[in-house]
Amino acid sequence: MNQLTATISTSDALILQQLSEAGEEEVNDIVEELREPRGRIMQQLTALKRRGLVHIYNKYGEIIITLTSQGRQAIHYLWPEAYA
Repeated sequence: MNQLTATISTSDALILQQLSEAGEEEVNDIVEELREPRGRIMQQLTALKRRGLVHIYNKYGEIIITLTSQGRQAIHYLWPEAYA
């Protein structure tokens, strides 16, 4: 996990935190909540997926994002006080 903290950006951490609070989230909701351009959010989500931290799938025409087990472990590592 030390490599994770060295390479995770603040924006990535905010997305992971949002997903941990919501369980699953639609991309448009993440865009609205973080007030970032959709293209930038999609780039970040694609990078997080490549790292194995999120699942991206299509459900009824919407793009849904959830944390993987590795993503949940990252959340526990980044914010241990939230799960104490």
